[in-house]
Amino acid sequence: MKKLVIHVGPGKCGSSSIQSFFKVNKKPCLEKVNFNLMKIKDIDNLNVEELSKDLIEYYTRFLKTNIKKFDVLIISHEYLFQCPLAIKQLCSLGDGLSIETCIIGYSRRQSDFIISAYAQWIFRSKDVIQEVNEILHSNNINPILFDGLEKTIIAAIIADFKIAKSLFKIDIFNWNASYKNIKTLTLKYKTSVKSGTLPKLHDKVNLIEDFCLKANITLKDSSNEKTGIRDNTKFHPMLVEGIHNAVSYKDDVIGVHSNNDVLISISNIMSGLDLDESEFMSLLKSYVDSCFLDSNKCFCDEFDINALYFEIETLVKKDFIIKCIREEQQRRANGQSTLENYKKLSALLVTTCLQLKMSSK
Repeated sequence: MKKLVIHVGPGKCGSSSIQSFFKVNKKPCLEKVNFNLMKIKDIDNLNVEELSKDLIEYYTRFLKTNIKKFDVLIISHEYLFQCPLAIKQLCSLGDGLSIETCIIGYSRRQSDFIISAYAQWIFRSKDVIQEVNEILHSNNINPILFDGLEKTIIAAIIADFKIAKSLFKIDIFNWNASYKNIKTLTLKYKTSVKSGTLPKLHDKVNLIEDFCLKANITLKDSSNEKTGIRDNTKFHPMLVEGIHNAVSYKDDVIGVHSNNDVLISISNIMSGLDLDESEFMSLLKSYVDSCFLDSNKCFCDEFDINALYFEIETLVKKDFIIKCIREEQQRRANGQSTLENYKKLSALLVTTCLQLKMSSK
């Protein structure tokens, strides 16, 4: 029986690594596998309650054509996670063609997800930056005393994580709610929904191996050494902060999803990629993970996931974290650390500009 695997993401949960592996490696499995990275336009077309007759015919042909000479068709895009009706429609179409269907998606600690999403998209989104600053101002918190990542997490905490709607169509932070909704929508099609957590660096099974296990496809021995490669775009944190500030004061500095190659090339000549995590940031992260702990436990029970992945050392309450934020604001207002950090940022960016200019001669 032919098999349809729908990889739903979400973003910042290993999607690029999975997509890169199947795009780069030809015939990596014992089964004949066809990999298709969906277009956003097609996902939007499918993300409706009822498909028109023309669309049913079009996407039925799409599935038939892409699986015709193969055992398995893998359809992937992280945007699918935000479009559960599109997932439902794909399952319906697969059911109509008597294709066995499996939905696979991943998750990670919510604090790590926010940090990763900020470093990839949020730092250059004018809409989200404006939203964040408005939330802070309305709660008597001075945005200038916090860096872009700190501001984003503080705003998310104050707004109970109902932020960044311009980037995310759904309440993307709640894995339990999202995956249960996908499961409910696709229940009548007898589709299996398999969710997991993003493997850590030294886990016995890496992301690609875990994906293939969930999809019930078998990697060739020759492919095993290629599965550990991660495709993870990473920009220098000082460049991220500089662009965040530029977007705060000027429109159209750089697109949210564009010019990554430019940012990578600049990051490569900036020294010191890793910065130490502050105690304040650790506290913010602890609150975020505390907030989702009960939901994550239910998520683990529902999808047979080891709950230890989401465990935290200390539970942090909202009134305590708000108190800590205000105390940190007062400490910074009375000190020199914020000014010193921005002097360092200014110096590094000037040095980088000079290097770029001299290297272009």
